[in-house]
Amino acid sequence: MMKSRSCFEAIGLLFSRLRVKNKGKDHEKIGNGRVRCDFSGNRSCGNATCDLVSDTEDVFARRPGHDNDESTFYYFNHASQAPLSPEVQRIGIEQIQASPWHDPNPNEMAHTSQARIRELFTKLIDGGCCDDIDEPIENGEVLKATTDGSRIAILPSTAFAITLAARNIIEGQRRQQRKYGNGDSYNPVSGRILVLQDQFDSAIYPWQQMCDESKGKLRLDIVEHPDENACPSVTSNGVRSNNGQGVIDGIGAPNGGWTQAVLQKLKSDDDHSIIAACLPPLHWSDGTLIDLEAIGAVCRHRNIPLVVDATQAVGIMACSVRKIRPVMLACSTHKWLRGPSGCCLAYISPEVQDDWIPLDFHGRGRDFEAGADSWDVSKNEMGPKGYPERYYADSRKFDSGGKANPFLLPMLRTAMEEVCKIDTGKAQIRLKTLMQPLFDWAVRNGHSIKLDPRAYHLIGIVLKDKTPEEMIEISKRLAEEKKIILAVRCGGFRVSSYLTNTEDDVRKLIEGLQDTVS
Repeated sequence: MMKSRSCFEAIGLLFSRLRVKNKGKDHEKIGNGRVRCDFSGNRSCGNATCDLVSDTEDVFARRPGHDNDESTFYYFNHASQAPLSPEVQRIGIEQIQASPWHDPNPNEMAHTSQARIRELFTKLIDGGCCDDIDEPIENGEVLKATTDGSRIAILPSTAFAITLAARNIIEGQRRQQRKYGNGDSYNPVSGRILVLQDQFDSAIYPWQQMCDESKGKLRLDIVEHPDENACPSVTSNGVRSNNGQGVIDGIGAPNGGWTQAVLQKLKSDDDHSIIAACLPPLHWSDGTLIDLEAIGAVCRHRNIPLVVDATQAVGIMACSVRKIRPVMLACSTHKWLRGPSGCCLAYISPEVQDDWIPLDFHGRGRDFEAGADSWDVSKNEMGPKGYPERYYADSRKFDSGGKANPFLLPMLRTAMEEVCKIDTGKAQIRLKTLMQPLFDWAVRNGHSIKLDPRAYHLIGIVLKDKTPEEMIEISKRLAEEKKIILAVRCGGFRVSSYLTNTEDDVRKLIEGLQDTVS
């Protein structure tokens, strides 16, 4: 049975079961005569939209017969852990088998991968643009465009990234207090942190800790789940109109729902006590959208730093830092970036790079070769003050400590090369069409399923007359009896599909739900 695994567990399993020479290039039948579509338009799979990826061969081909391959099951839990593609598996095995004592530069692959990963993530979050285009910011300065990945930090987890942002934002508030004579360096900061009800805990615990340390002066301001009337559901005729707002990139326009609730909180902040907002592009439990572009504009106008946990968005839907303008956007790599677990990529705005300090302190964030402070690491000589202090002038300053991972980073690079070939707008359109029968089934049977504004790679269904405990038991039966894998989150089923899922998968899902729910 497929389940989430750490990078090293996955590699260990692969090492014992797969051969390095298996490069995943052959085309295998999946069952009932079906052949996996590689979404490049090269083969017919019966799908109306097959041109989601260009210039790739079998990027998402499923290989039956391996425990870590979703074709063994009907896998609808991509929002928890993405299966590793054949090529990502191959790279991991090669790196495990490499002999570092025979390699004159054993870290080269990891360091090369780091640079490329930063570039790829910059592309995915729309962080770069044409060399002759700059982005204006409110104080009249210019935010220089970049495509080289210099604004991307490599961290161990999203919780680590949000903690980094939280501590620096609170310290910035403390400096403001000192500057204007409203306190000293030991006085806790007061105010509110804007978050969503039932937001993923990695984005909440860091702020919760800041509140605990503030002696009651800092608190979470939790935006409650929107009124059902502000976030309509599907009808028996299919997709209900979202008041003429149309769609954006194949996704319902994010007006009303969470967006309206958050904007109301921000615009009613008459005492300017909201000192930070930490929000996702969509709710992790049901896929309902939050318009961070509109929210980001209000935050900038009110001088409120916006931190974004985009783990459930980047790689499968449009997510632009140039439009959102956050101080940080963080994303774990083992979900829609399709890589191994144990890593998070974080965009850090150049507006805060100089003022923020890293969360941990080590040599990886130091620019040993800069100017007069150049230092010969082979001599490892300390000066009177210790080792050289100059940080990198970009987001490498915030990289976490420890040796660059020689297994994880090459695998992640390979996965992201594949993901960067996807047109996320077309992907959302395809997933919307693919999952429409599930919406129809839910409506016919009286279950609750929210629609616009929403994304289509992540869908929440609350079964009528079923408690969360009963739904957990149903999910276990689905896995054991039907080989259908999904998750229960926030009191409902979370169905998270990907481009590897087929119409037959969705049909089996609906049949399985019908059999086990009744």
